[in-house]
Amino acid sequence: MQSAGYGGWTATIPAQTVPGAVEMYVSATDAVGNEAQSPSENVQVLAALPTDAGSSPVLIVAFALAVGVAVAALIFLKRKKKESA
Repeated sequence: MQSAGYGGWTATIPAQTVPGAVEMYVSATDAVGNEAQSPSENVQVLAALPTDAGSSPVLIVAFALAVGVAVAALIFLKRKKKESA
């Protein structure tokens, strides 16, 4: 945990790589030895993204080109069908 100033604290729970439950709680001890612990909280992790699941620019361009070719082919076929009718 890190001090956020003005008596506040902050912490980051690392990303989880497998589905499961994450249990968290806060415990504290002051300068004279008093101790306290918060109630536990659980968060269910349903699925983990692959580590390379980012949106790669190459994949985005390839997808856009594939969609563009498919749309152009449909337009071409639709016009050709109208001409033959």
